[in-house]
Amino acid sequence: MTLRFPDDPRWPALFGPVSTVLERALARLDPRPELLPPVIAGTPGVLIEVQPDGLALDPALLDPGQDRHPLDTTWMARMPEEVHGLALDRWRRAAGAVLEGVALAATPEAGLPEDDGLARDPSAPSWWRAAAAAEAADLAAPELGLLWPALADWLATPERGVDGDAYRGAWFVRWRRVSGGPMWIVQAPETWLAFGAWLYEHAAPSAPLPLPVNRATPGPWSAAPWSFRRVRVEAGPAGARVLTQGVAVRAGEDAGEPVRLPAGERASVLVGTVAGGEASVEVTPAGPVGTWVLRAGRRAERVGAARGMELTLNADGSAEVTMADAFVGPATEDALTLASRYGVSGLLVGSWRLVGFVGEDSVIELGAVRPEAVTVHPRGKRGFAMPAGPMLGAAEGWLKRTAGTRWRVRLADDGIEAIGSDLGATLTLIFGRV
Repeated sequence: MTLRFPDDPRWPALFGPVSTVLERALARLDPRPELLPPVIAGTPGVLIEVQPDGLALDPALLDPGQDRHPLDTTWMARMPEEVHGLALDRWRRAAGAVLEGVALAATPEAGLPEDDGLARDPSAPSWWRAAAAAEAADLAAPELGLLWPALADWLATPERGVDGDAYRGAWFVRWRRVSGGPMWIVQAPETWLAFGAWLYEHAAPSAPLPLPVNRATPGPWSAAPWSFRRVRVEAGPAGARVLTQGVAVRAGEDAGEPVRLPAGERASVLVGTVAGGEASVEVTPAGPVGTWVLRAGRRAERVGAARGMELTLNADGSAEVTMADAFVGPATEDALTLASRYGVSGLLVGSWRLVGFVGEDSVIELGAVRPEAVTVHPRGKRGFAMPAGPMLGAAEGWLKRTAGTRWRVRLADDGIEAIGSDLGATLTLIFGRV
């Protein structure tokens, strides 16, 4: 199969350096016509068009004073210098354009079988057919490196989406081919996210140069159709939960699953959308931040009683227990009689951090707890406060032992339950909302 050119010496000069590669690639190209159409000069600014007279290439490819086509100089201007080695020269760009045009010429828009990758499927977006041709060209001549610039583009500006770009779209065609699915189906968000994960995890490591990855901070943005965003998430002491609107989120292997991180962890969370529109990614604490009232407790099978104690867990990892005429103890006659005569007031100050998850439950670890101005006061009009030390020495010793203990916290009816066994028998504390 031989290419035919206009009677202009610039055409053989353009294709001479890549003639061997192009000849082998044309033999491998699928799909391709039985007879190659001639190459002709086309519309300035349009890289490749299939016209009745032949394959029309941008005359800018013929300019001997330029090493690159404007498509590639524009790409270099917006990309970091460390990936400029992926830019195509005008000879490789011309060879790729011929292969794309031949693939397009081999598949007219009507009368094609449904499984033809270049067919105009009514459900496919406008970029699909040109993207399939670009992927076929790269498959026939991988040594030209036709798709590497677009992959670098994807990782640098995933928010742009396909943006009608055949070369960015060709990576989606490539993923459909290697994943074994039909070449085009109407895409669900989960499918689109699976493609995005493949771009980052499999396609990028295969590039001939390390490709920089753009990571955005949480917040709102206007999402383009067929786009992604990779969001940097950092978890504070209270952990991190990722909340999304207008986009689907991928957590590990599962799209749509909630993303939660324990304290101190960082992650890049992939989100994406097919339709586009207003979107946002927000990060909130994953742990039980808020103020809770201690209602009751249980040590093994022994039920306890409580009053006048509020627990505040802050997002910065600080914690406070406020006691106002408080009592905590077993629900026995002696203990309740003591509680009717005395109360405790003051403040306990400590710290906490979310260290993991068990199913939907959070696992928190307590730091050191210290009392501040804790007093015991008898009930009645003539009562007066006295330092708590002499009377609450045992309780303070127990508080010191709580440092480093871990508690499994679960949502309960209108509150939370904290369950721990690091202090001996399993202790369950039941808190209600303020």
